[in-house]
Amino acid sequence: KVQSWPRLSPLGRYIAYYDAPDSSWNTYSVKNGRHHRLTEGLPVSFSYEEYDMPSTPGPYGIVGWTENERELLVYDRYDIWVLDPEGKRDPYRITDGRDDRQQYRYIGLDPEEEHIPPDQVLLLRAFDEKSKDIAFYNFSLDGSTPMKEVFKGPYRFFTPKKARHADRLIWQKMNFIEYPDLYASRLDFSETKRLSDANPQQGDYLWGTVELVHWTSADGIALDGLLYKPGNFDPDSTYPMIVYFYEKYSDGLHAHYVPKPSRSTVNFTWYASNGYLVFVPDIVYTNGFPGQSAYNAVVSGTLKLMENPWVDKEHIGIQGQSWGGYQVAWLVTQTNMFAAAM
Repeated sequence: KVQSWPRLSPLGRYIAYYDAPDSSWNTYSVKNGRHHRLTEGLPVSFSYEEYDMPSTPGPYGIVGWTENERELLVYDRYDIWVLDPEGKRDPYRITDGRDDRQQYRYIGLDPEEEHIPPDQVLLLRAFDEKSKDIAFYNFSLDGSTPMKEVFKGPYRFFTPKKARHADRLIWQKMNFIEYPDLYASRLDFSETKRLSDANPQQGDYLWGTVELVHWTSADGIALDGLLYKPGNFDPDSTYPMIVYFYEKYSDGLHAHYVPKPSRSTVNFTWYASNGYLVFVPDIVYTNGFPGQSAYNAVVSGTLKLMENPWVDKEHIGIQGQSWGGYQVAWLVTQTNMFAAAM
């Protein structure tokens, strides 16, 4: 009778489970039937800190087990914690991302791996919540390889894959302008070689740019958003603007969008290429007031951008689909600032 996400350990001696109402990680010993609370008293939450839906938030997840099930590794929002499945030894972190708002995540390079090897060079991915940039680190659990940054840049990555019989990686990186081509490198990202040039025709088109924008919502919440600008943007000209949203998009600053038709969404690349600004604000919801939450975020962000002389204030449109469609229907009853809505 526990609302949980259970997982059997590799050797079957424990069931690790997350107790949602308590926001705690626990183990159940299959041998003796005992439960062990592993994260009680720690000063962090292991459930989604930014969860804003009217239900119980889930956990950030399990990283894996060390050899012989000696330790269980789990995530909080930023870091990796090491837990004793018997609850006898104190938990500790192997990363230090909270102060810098960097989210560390383990990249398992062996799909058949049953435990995380202590002495091998491992790969971590770090996401910077402020810049939205990505970084990779090498390290080992036993300390023989200290934490070392091996790559950092304004990109989004698909998960790197390792060759079965060589210390080589293949991976794809992208940003709004760069297509996610295929690359190969060593485990430390040295000797990088580009393997593909899949979208050379992109050079024939105006593509646009994207940047982060920041403002404070009508209810006093600091928010982020994305602003896509047309190709050949001229600050002395004025441009019509489309406002699009769906919960939060700002973490996708470096996502690449191939221009293509959609039956329900706005294609940021297509609009930017055709002379539009596209504004994509994040929304933080208050339970029970989704429409007002959307108003507080979307309208305040749009007003902030309207302070720029290059925004055509008479030609601002708004578009949303599904959950965003409900909010568009709400917003057009609350303000007349939008010239068109879809």
